[in-house]
Amino acid sequence: MKPLNVFASLAGEFNDRDVLVGARPPRVFSYKAGARYAYRKDIILTGEFKGFNNYWKDPVGFRQEIYLAPGIHYSGTFPVSGSILFGLGPESRKFAIYVEKNF
Repeated sequence: MKPLNVFASLAGEFNDRDVLVGARPPRVFSYKAGARYAYRKDIILTGEFKGFNNYWKDPVGFRQEIYLAPGIHYSGTFPVSGSILFGLGPESRKFAIYVEKNF
């Protein structure tokens, strides 16, 4: 039986470039937890729970976005990753697609 790899991560972005005086920078905190399963040598299936604190340019300010994100990573001749984000909170987008090309 192939092992299931579990992971968690935290990230922060502290960017004061091109930010108006007194305004808060975009996306200051993000987190994720999930698992990876090696389906084949070149295909890894993923499942993640992702959260983002974002600053939007409107009166609301900070918003908490939470997603469930199943995905896949292909490491063969054309490495690419992708996932579908399903919004779980009232401030999350209902549906999003994320694709990443590895060079």
